[in-house]
Amino acid sequence: RRQRSVAVTTDDSQVRKQLRALGEPVTLFGEGPGDRRDRLRKKLAELDAQDGGELALPEEALVVEEQEVQKELFYTEGSANLMRARTAIAS
Repeated sequence: RRQRSVAVTTDDSQVRKQLRALGEPVTLFGEGPGDRRDRLRKKLAELDAQDGGELALPEEALVVEEQEVQKELFYTEGSANLMRARTAIAS
């Protein structure tokens, strides 16, 4: 179940880089891109289970604070040409 919830890229070159970074063989005999991706997903799920599910943030990740959503109605009044065009379309 944990394995299915791990998001893994579909880009094969990125999958190979991640496998290499984890110290895993990049390609096993007879392994295709889908098999490689599944092996990476399994390895990441194992690592996730070992540390209790806490994933470390990458160094380049930015923490974004929530911003307040604008609640007032905002619009820009259209030109007279726009009004005539919309009236013509509606009729």
